[in-house]
Amino acid sequence: MSDESEVHDGYQLLVSFPDQSPTFCHGFEAGKLWAEMRGGLSAEIETTTRVENREVILRMATAEGWEVRRTPSSVDGWDLTSMQKYGPASDTPNPHGLRVVR
Repeated sequence: MSDESEVHDGYQLLVSFPDQSPTFCHGFEAGKLWAEMRGGLSAEIETTTRVENREVILRMATAEGWEVRRTPSSVDGWDLTSMQKYGPASDTPNPHGLRVVR
């Protein structure tokens, strides 16, 4: 995508991924959010997320007891996502055949 030294519209990459595929980037975003949800440091999270991660974020939130609210951002393809912890993590299998194991 871009070299670390390139600056576009006032933004600069902090870390350039060697794998620039969308699935890698989406997985990184979801993993970062998953760690924050499970970290126990905050009962509220506000961040921007890719629209392609909506379903994954909803599944993670449901499994971990978070409510998700999102609105489109002013940048195409991105959501403003806010989450609030409302209860404990689920011990029941999710509807997609996976089970969250601790």
